[in-house]
Amino acid sequence: MNAHTDVSDAHSAGRDAATETGPRDDFTVSEPREIARVLRQLADARGLLQVQLADGGESYSSALLAVESEPDPVLCLDELIPEEGHRRVQAGTWLHVHGRLSGVPLQFVSRVVDVGTENGVAIYRTALPPKLGYRQRRADFRAMVGLGRPVIVRLRNGDGGEAFQGALHDISIGGMALRLDPRTAQRIEASGASPLQCETTLPSGFDLHCQVEVRHSHPTTPRSDGYILGVCFFTGLDRSARIAVQRYIADLEREMLRTRPRT
Repeated sequence: MNAHTDVSDAHSAGRDAATETGPRDDFTVSEPREIARVLRQLADARGLLQVQLADGGESYSSALLAVESEPDPVLCLDELIPEEGHRRVQAGTWLHVHGRLSGVPLQFVSRVVDVGTENGVAIYRTALPPKLGYRQRRADFRAMVGLGRPVIVRLRNGDGGEAFQGALHDISIGGMALRLDPRTAQRIEASGASPLQCETTLPSGFDLHCQVEVRHSHPTTPRSDGYILGVCFFTGLDRSARIAVQRYIADLEREMLRTRPRT
């Protein structure tokens, strides 16, 4: 069988299936390049995966062997164990995959494109999942930005490219999250641009200019008027920018402590 047959169709269909049955929480990664990057790390780790078929029932063991990128992204999964699981897999079968990367839970749903063999062992080629549930560890403290003191952030796709605008939701020395309206979030995802040029003026008056790499976006709760939260991470902050960000985080932390109810 052709390893890449119907990959685009499987990816499109997977979007609907993942919406119904896949990961849906504040830790959903939806940017394809970031999904591929995380899954390549999972393949390198050779960790044990637990796989369930779409009709439920028993869990089977497998491993992610590789993430192929040409001409379309395809995952290569090892044969299910016990053998009963393998006998139930064919092209079109939906796999619900659970595992851990560096101790962090990870899950995704993907459809089998074809079933092949290598050295007498079955290999399943599946489409890149449209969403990935992954509770990434944060090394840096994130300070929340109050709605009463909005900080506007402007993103641009290259020099003279399409511009986007959002409000700062939280910030750390390693990244930030933005409050975006749904249309803006959809435009950013549709553009596929990463990194983006980022500009904002901090309350101190410091003009912050940097590149950001879009990691994921997801809907917030209905109480937030259905806004989309886009999460970005700084790359290449110079010394003066890092100091300005650190001071702003310290100011936010002090404000948080000052307004915290006393017990």
